[in-house]
Amino acid sequence: GPARLVLSAGVAPRDDATLEIFPPFWLDAVASDTSAPVRLVDAASDADFRRTQARSAAEQRAPRNLYAQLYLETTGRAGDLRVSKVVAGDPVIVGATFLHERVR
Repeated sequence: GPARLVLSAGVAPRDDATLEIFPPFWLDAVASDTSAPVRLVDAASDADFRRTQARSAAEQRAPRNLYAQLYLETTGRAGDLRVSKVVAGDPVIVGATFLHERVR
């Protein structure tokens, strides 16, 4: 398959419609479906992850991101999709919409 980047993080429901994203954050490069991932970023906090993106000190101190779920597949299997919008947290991405794919 094609090369891809995989971002992994912890997640917990804030309420029925909002998720809070937690560290650790891992960003892996995967060259193909059969290759082992190469860890590009291993960040223990939001600030550490933002620092890898050359963010200012103020941006690194921003609160954790909150995501409003817009669409959710709930089979519990790899490949399930979730579409969410950042509603609070990192000012650089508040308002952005993300497509998440369950990897395990």
